[in-house]
Amino acid sequence: MGIKNLTSFLLEHCPDAIKQTQLFELRGKKAAIDVSIFLYRFKYKGNKLIPKFFEQINRLRMNDITPIYIFDGVPDQLKQDTINTRKNKLIDKHNKIQELKTELQNTNDVSKVSEINNKINTIDNKIISVTKEDIYLVKCLFDLLNIKYIQAQGEADLLCSKLCSTNVVDFIISEDMDLLTSGTKLLVRDFNIYNNKITVYNLSKILTQLNITYEKWVELCIMLGCDYLKRINGVGPKKSFKYIKEHNDIINIINDLKSKNIVVSENYIELFVKSKKLFMNYNMDYLKNTDNLVKIEKLYDNQLDNIKQFIFKYTKLTEKQFLNRIKNIYNNI
Repeated sequence: MGIKNLTSFLLEHCPDAIKQTQLFELRGKKAAIDVSIFLYRFKYKGNKLIPKFFEQINRLRMNDITPIYIFDGVPDQLKQDTINTRKNKLIDKHNKIQELKTELQNTNDVSKVSEINNKINTIDNKIISVTKEDIYLVKCLFDLLNIKYIQAQGEADLLCSKLCSTNVVDFIISEDMDLLTSGTKLLVRDFNIYNNKITVYNLSKILTQLNITYEKWVELCIMLGCDYLKRINGVGPKKSFKYIKEHNDIINIINDLKSKNIVVSENYIELFVKSKKLFMNYNMDYLKNTDNLVKIEKLYDNQLDNIKQFIFKYTKLTEKQFLNRIKNIYNNI
C-alpha cells in the first residue's frame, strides 16, 4: 500500500525533489531492489519470472549499476490488519469467479456466455500468487549469475532503506513510497526493463523543501496512513502536515484533534509509536560485514554453460542475444 496520497502531496509541496531522468544518470552506483514487487509484476499475464529478471539485470548492468536483491522475511505483527485485508480481497475475487462460473452453467445465451467469460478472465488476471517454487527459481538465476541477494529479517523495504541510509547502496528500486519513510535517500520508481526512463525521489530535497526533520517526516507519513496504521478519518494530507509543523509530539496532536470532536482510536498513539520505531530503527546487525555485500564475481570455468542451459530452458533468447546480455552483465567487473 505504501503511504496514502504521498505522491500527490510531494508533487504539490516539493516537486523539485522528484526528477524524471534516465537510468544511465546513476551509472557506477549500487542499487538494492525490493524483489517482491517485481515477482508479482513479472508473473502478471503469464509467468515470465526468469526472462524478465534476466532482462532487468541486463538493463542495470548495461548502465554499469550493480544490484542486490532483497527478499521479504516475516512481516511485523503490526502489519497484520493490512495482510488480512489483502487476503480478504483475494478471497472475494475467488468467490466472484465461482459465482460467475455458476452463472455460466445456468445460461444458454451465447452473448451472455461471452460476457461472463470476459469477466472471469479479467478477475483471474488480477489473482497473482507467487509460490515457493517461483522464489526458488529466481534465486537459482541469481546464484548462477553471481548476483547477490538477501532474505531480510522482517520486511524487505526496511532492510533496503537501511542499506541506503548506511551507504551500502546508493539508491533503491521499488514502487512503494514508504521506502522514503524508512530512510531511503534516493528512490527510483517507474523502472522498466525495456527502456532507461525512471523517476527519482530525493529524500534530502524533500526534507529541505518541507522544512522538517527526518523524524517529523516519518511522523507525517504515518499520519497520512501506512501499512501499520490507518489514517484518522477527516485528517488528510493538508491537516496532517499542519499538525506536524505546529505540535511537538503525537500526544499533543491527538489531544488537539479530540478537542475538535474528531474520533481517534484508543490505541492510536500506541500504534503510532510502534510504527515510528519500525520505520526509524531497523537493525541489520545480522548481516555482520557489509563491506563487499554488493558486488558481482567473475564467472568461473564452466559456469557459462550452466547459465546458458538454465536461460535457454526458461526463455526464447537466441545464442547471440544470450551472449550479448552476458557481455553486458560482466563487462565492467
